[in-house]
Amino acid sequence: MGIRTIRLVTLSCLSAVASIPSAAYSACNPMETAARPERPAKRPITVSDMLGIRNIGSSERGEESRIFAISPERSHIAFFVTQADVAGNTICRALVSMPLQPGATPQVLDVGGQPIFEDVAVRGLQTDYGYPAEDIPVWSPDGQWLAYRKREEGVTELWRVRVDGTQAARVARLPADVAAVAWTSDGKRLIAAMFAEIAEAKERRDFEGLSGYRYDDRFVPYNDTIPSVEMSGRLDFVKVSPETGAVVPASADEARLVQTTALPTSDEELLRTARNPQNETLETRLRDPEQLFKRFDLWARLKNGRDIRCTAVQCSGSVFDPINRIWWSRDGRDALILRRDGWGASETALFRWSPHQSSFQKIFRTSDLLAGCEMVKEGLICGRESSGYPRRLVNIDTRSGESTVLWDPNPTFAKIEKGRVTRLHWRNEFGAENFGDLVVPPGRRNGEAIPLVVVQYNTRGFLRGGTGDEYPIWLFAQRGFAVLSVQKSRSYISQVPDSALSDWAVAHAQAYTEYKEQRNQVSSITAGVEKAISMGIADSERIGITGLSAGSSTAIYALLNTSMFSAAALSSMGIDPDSMVYGGARLRNFRIKEGYPTVAKENPSFWRHTALAVNADRFQTPLLMQLGSRESLLGIEAFEALRAHHRPVEMFVFANEGHLKWQPAHRAAIYERNLDWFDFWLKNKIDPAKAKIEQYRAWQGLREEATSDLKAGT
Repeated sequence: MGIRTIRLVTLSCLSAVASIPSAAYSACNPMETAARPERPAKRPITVSDMLGIRNIGSSERGEESRIFAISPERSHIAFFVTQADVAGNTICRALVSMPLQPGATPQVLDVGGQPIFEDVAVRGLQTDYGYPAEDIPVWSPDGQWLAYRKREEGVTELWRVRVDGTQAARVARLPADVAAVAWTSDGKRLIAAMFAEIAEAKERRDFEGLSGYRYDDRFVPYNDTIPSVEMSGRLDFVKVSPETGAVVPASADEARLVQTTALPTSDEELLRTARNPQNETLETRLRDPEQLFKRFDLWARLKNGRDIRCTAVQCSGSVFDPINRIWWSRDGRDALILRRDGWGASETALFRWSPHQSSFQKIFRTSDLLAGCEMVKEGLICGRESSGYPRRLVNIDTRSGESTVLWDPNPTFAKIEKGRVTRLHWRNEFGAENFGDLVVPPGRRNGEAIPLVVVQYNTRGFLRGGTGDEYPIWLFAQRGFAVLSVQKSRSYISQVPDSALSDWAVAHAQAYTEYKEQRNQVSSITAGVEKAISMGIADSERIGITGLSAGSSTAIYALLNTSMFSAAALSSMGIDPDSMVYGGARLRNFRIKEGYPTVAKENPSFWRHTALAVNADRFQTPLLMQLGSRESLLGIEAFEALRAHHRPVEMFVFANEGHLKWQPAHRAAIYERNLDWFDFWLKNKIDPAKAKIEQYRAWQGLREEATSDLKAGT
């Protein structure tokens, strides 16, 4: 990520998220009901319960994403709390701080602002992906102020607030969206990093449009009718006075303050390092930097200059099996290692290694998700969530492994009746270790086989609605479904010996030859479903499948190449022949490298296993598609082909949504329609609500038309 100082210019083209008035956000405060009294008795879970969860950080980001900032004296933390407001179609947002002690109540420092999304590069082009940004405030060196980003009227700006909650204000108007921020060591200035290059590129693109755009590889037709802009990752830096708002270019040394405190220091995800007061170092070292699938070991360099390698298996790994975090213990004697462990890496474990004594021990292991962990004294402060309970802030004793709750933003959740969850383990056809969570509804009778819905493809932590959060697992259980929430299997190429591969192009080609990657994922799902059937829980004649992104492609392959599923719902689409055009040149070229046919060359045998549109004549499964407007073009070919063959298919398009849908009103509608869809097709059940009369009339028409065609043999 290059460092350069910024040219101070005024940019007329600043990015916007959605056309929702900022006033709607200013009225939001997710902390207003955070301390409401618990209900005296358990009750069934509702859509409002799921959408009303208060969040610390984002469930879409991984465990390593930071979720809070620790004060300089290590006694307080600060973080953002968010909550969906369906009625206002907004995300409510509050900046809070709290002391690091059990029972403490967070203090609200500022409220309001639009959600901030991360600029995502897809094949080198800036894309409105809908991926939430890592949003962390930054403490001043004296611990009296917090600097943070706040987005209003489509512009992400630099703000600060006193830790007593006073003087919250924008620091200065900057020429582009703020990407990250840091304080100078004396606390008198702020250094802001900006993606000014993107704003400049959009301004040049708009000027180019006055004379018409040349159609080239910048176009992604399904995303927009104008070209996307290149996203190189170059950052520009300025130094800002919080008192006067004066903005001057930042030096290279000042720019590095942002990179070392607020941005990743390396593009290499495997590298970890920690230093103790004795100036001893822990670090992960690559065995061979030129290796395709990079592998590492954990080393300690002691003050006497001696290098010691940790020989425990948990101290080594690969690009597919990284260490989450490493720290020195408070006394600087031992290394603490947090990483995934167990069957299929389904658990998180903390280990202690003493390089001085060559001892190694496990402190604790859990199937819970631990997010954003940071060391404070002898404790790990983490966001912790189980399959049945949303994220809480906890302190984990690094000696005993005992966990103490510091703050629960959803105290009433324990009083909600949800169902029972069991962690299952199995292997797929390639021998990969897989796992999933089987949720059984409350009140299910012993021996009763019930319809099951498969949800993909991340089942670590609280069970919301799978990746993208569109298939509400606990709400399906409340309606009498069993749910198998499956973890995506390790990729096929990760299971191939290094000696068999020379570069990524060869790796991808091997993965997609004979559809090995698709088979790898589908066999993981079908083996898990078969296990649920063998347990007497799932009815083999009433199995549904869902999916977003890679999960959507997996679901389509499963629907075309197995007879297991009786209904399906997708949040994005896979690859049909027309998508090689609508995806633009960069996607087309990427797919060709994976073995897909060119646009000019017809290859029906290839598409016979992967494309809905090509297989509409033999496709019978009722299919619901709920797509973001920026991706809906990818679904039209399949939809039109299926309808032309009188197949039961519905498609809904949600405005101003990308790959991940974020608007709460949309999420509520998606939840409800998915629940109704599987009720209708797997249980023959109809909601009598007047507002849904037309919905069921349309679905009944689809059923009658499909049944008539089956009888006629078409």
